[in-house]
Amino acid sequence: GWGSKPDFPISVLICKKIAEALSNAWEKEHITHQNLRPGNASILNNGEILIHDLGISDFLINEENLISNGFDIWDFRYSSSEFLNTGINSPSNDIYSLGGILHFLATGGHHPFEDAKSKNDTDILSPEKYGLSIPPEILTLMRRLMEPQADKRPGWKETISLFDKLSKIYIHAKSAPMRVAMPDDSKLTTGLHMIQG
Repeated sequence: GWGSKPDFPISVLICKKIAEALSNAWEKEHITHQNLRPGNASILNNGEILIHDLGISDFLINEENLISNGFDIWDFRYSSSEFLNTGINSPSNDIYSLGGILHFLATGGHHPFEDAKSKNDTDILSPEKYGLSIPPEILTLMRRLMEPQADKRPGWKETISLFDKLSKIYIHAKSAPMRVAMPDDSKLTTGLHMIQG
């Protein structure tokens, strides 16, 4: 599982695969996830990513009865402010959420805003509070994806390109073979889990 020393090359690869899948869903069907978080993605034995609940939020967000009765399926730690405030259906919210997943992976399993009651309570992008040294290129990408203003976030094509550039840097820098494994059932709700071999 994820420990105190994250694997940055694998983190980048996971996020790139998620970005490619969601970009494809948007381009072909105009589907956004709207509730992307580590618990909604699994890593299959062949290394592919399975994204759960794709588009399920689309019909739930219009069910005012559910929301007014306290049924809130959206995790504010991974949702953009514009989505939480207006319910705007846009790829930009999924890109923001992907930045949250990158944060989760790069910090060894810490959720953005995990100690906060609202997004104004803490600085999400201060990994030093976890005693970690995260490469500056990962921090820069994380900050771009989680930019508070939606129009300043990259689109899917640029996001994939940025992850692709990072993955190429890491592939050349690291020679150890990596494999991805499905987490055991007891850990499925805690997010994405990896093993290195």
